[in-house]
Order: sequence, then structure tokens, then C-alpha cells
Amino acid sequence: CLNAMTIIVTLWLGGAGHLRRSIALVFVSVMGLATVLTSSNSGLIALGAGLGFYLLSTLSLRSFVGALILVALLVTAGYLGGTHLLPATFQKRVMLAISSGDISEAGTFAERRDLMIEALDMIEEKKVGLLGIGADQFRVFSVRKTPVHNAFLIVWVEGGVIALLGWI
Repeated sequence: CLNAMTIIVTLWLGGAGHLRRSIALVFVSVMGLATVLTSSNSGLIALGAGLGFYLLSTLSLRSFVGALILVALLVTAGYLGGTHLLPATFQKRVMLAISSGDISEAGTFAERRDLMIEALDMIEEKKVGLLGIGADQFRVFSVRKTPVHNAFLIVWVEGGVIALLGWI
């Protein structure tokens, strides 16, 4: 999701002339690849929604045609069997859900929900106030020994209210 937000900001900076378009293209390409490599369904959904909103808000024929060409290329590559070039985790977590139309194939949403509830409980138990429990400490205290997959909650738990306000 962080890559998705950064991609949208980078597109805006490039479109507004605050960043050279060639540099913006490199940044967007690297962050787009990173989003695919993470195989994050929520990241891809956020990216799709962000791109849609960006295209609607700019309403430029140039950006619309560019997006249309990109989508056409991606659909054509998928149709012609180019999906085997994608990382195995992407094929398992994302493509399986897309091809079957079954959202339950998209990953472990129930486990992520449980991690979010655990983070909220930890905020209350550890009385997280202005300062949090420390960087990368959620996984240490977590029952599941993994970080919560929610940017706002991880910043709140590990950094506290000051970090959360800074993030927002």
C-alpha cells in the first residue's frame, strides 16, 4: 500500500513538472515491480483505486490513453500466457484469485484481521501513548511473531501517537 501511495505521488510530481518525467518513469517502474513482487492484494487494490482516482482527477486525454495502452498490454500479455513470467507468490496469491473469481484464494484476510485486533489490544495493554513500543517490536510481542499488515496500526503501536500523526 505504501508503494501504491508513492506511485500516485510520483505520477503527480511528474505530471506537474516537479520531477523529470524520465525519473518519474524509473521510480514508478521500480515501485510497480516492488508491488508485484510483494504479491500484496491490498497493495494492488490500493494502486488500482489510486490510479483510477488520479486519472479521473487529471482528466487528461494523454494520461487516459497511456493508461488504456498499459491496461491493453497487460491484458494481452495475460491472455497470451505471459502470467508464467510473474513471481510464484504473485501467481499463487493474486492470479489464482483473479482467474477463479474467488476472493478467498487471495490470501489470509482472517489472519490479518486477527493481527489488527492484536495490535489494537497491544495499544491498550501497553498503554501506547505519545511514544510506541519501539521499531520492529510488534513481532517480538506478537503471539504470531509477525508484524501487523496495516501501516497505520504498525506506526501507532511501534511509534506511538506522535509517529501516527506524523504519518497521517
